[in-house]
Amino acid sequence: MKKLFLIIIIAMLFSLLSCCKSPTGPDEYKDPRTYTWTIDTLLYPGSFQTNMRSIWGSSVHDLYIVGHNDRGYGKMFHFDGLKWSAIDPLPTGSIDLASVYGFSPNDIWTVGMEYIEPPGLGYYVDSSLIIHYDGTTWKEMQLPGRGRMLQSVGGATPNDVWAGGTNVLFHFDGVSIKHYPIYIPPQGIQLGFIVALSTSEVYMAGYRNDVTQPLDSSFHYLYRFNGSSWDIIDSTLQGTSQANFGPQLTLIDHQMYSAGGGVWKWIGNGWNKLFDEEWIYHVGGSSANNLFACGGLATLYHYNGTDWKKLALPINQDVAFYTVWTDGVEAFIIGNDGYKTYIVHGK
Repeated sequence: MKKLFLIIIIAMLFSLLSCCKSPTGPDEYKDPRTYTWTIDTLLYPGSFQTNMRSIWGSSVHDLYIVGHNDRGYGKMFHFDGLKWSAIDPLPTGSIDLASVYGFSPNDIWTVGMEYIEPPGLGYYVDSSLIIHYDGTTWKEMQLPGRGRMLQSVGGATPNDVWAGGTNVLFHFDGVSIKHYPIYIPPQGIQLGFIVALSTSEVYMAGYRNDVTQPLDSSFHYLYRFNGSSWDIIDSTLQGTSQANFGPQLTLIDHQMYSAGGGVWKWIGNGWNKLFDEEWIYHVGGSSANNLFACGGLATLYHYNGTDWKKLALPINQDVAFYTVWTDGVEAFIIGNDGYKTYIVHGK
């Protein structure tokens, strides 16, 4: 009788534990290679060109994408878990947005450029633009003088934010935004993707265009901030078999990755190439065993820690994918065909 009673108690405990399992626990994990993919097509009202290129989100119910739009130039879309809605962060003025990054739903940054007409010049020029969202309002930040277009934003903490672009680098210290000195080659440079592991370990990709006939090449630098100064720690010539990293940088589970003609992982003080594929533009993921690499010709690969598999998506090859966001449960791949933006959602 005691034995029967013990068996009943154990069965009840197992039943209770089963009922209390988290709905997002391992037993609910779905292999990304078996995702069901759906497509949302975005075209800003009254526009013929809506090209979104950058994405950030706090969750699958709070995603932002930014990019170029011919009507009013820069635009933004927000996903609430059900639908995408267009947002005008600055209702007046002509702007172009290039990158978005945040720390929480109430602390989001987006950068790009604003078209202005200086007095007496007679034509418009681009000027650096930084906009911040506090959970209620998008506000243009005051900058210390005019710079050129900004292409990337990122940081380690809300009081340590970097924004880089055409021959210019800005830093926000929690109080104000200042220019920050950095080496600019004679040809000029485009400061791109920013990855911050800590306030004293920040990486940034930069490229200069070298047009030397008969070779038209693109030379890339890897900058590292050590807490006080930015230094070049690596360089590479893109488009060659000797390229040792790509123009795109990202942080995945506290590890830095790079993409562009392949995928690399930063290990110690050097790069380890994980995958070689010329059409890859971007890598994103939730862990070292859950990576997505996307690019031209609607190319999408998945890495599960063992091998790379090309995924077949229900979309035309005219679409090029430029960025990925995933929380490990769902994935969003952002691309465009030059006219419309396509968001491929897998879950």
